Amino acid sequence: MPGKKALLQTAKELARRLGQESISKSAFKREAGISDWHVLKHFDSWNQFVAAAGLVPRDHGLIPDDELFEAMHRAFHAAGGVTTCLKLGKLPL
Repeated sequence: MPGKKALLQTAKELARRLGQESISKSAFKREAGISDWHVLKHFDSWNQFVAAAGLVPRDHGLIPDDELFEAMHRAFHAAGGVTTCLKLGKLPL
């Protein structure tokens, strides 16, 4: 099982070799043969791992919690309560 320092070094080397300023989970697993499970034993998130390696974390454009909860409230209200993903996808929101 790779340690924290080895994981960070691997990420740096892979990004350099691939000519990228970041490294995705899939590229890391494909190129290093190490799953993100090993990384997440040492870091709270993939982006935290990427930043610790001196690389650029990817911004996934996360929705702020207050906006997300408001949207969930509207959707659940329109659906008549907590519902399934399938039903949510059919709502005219």
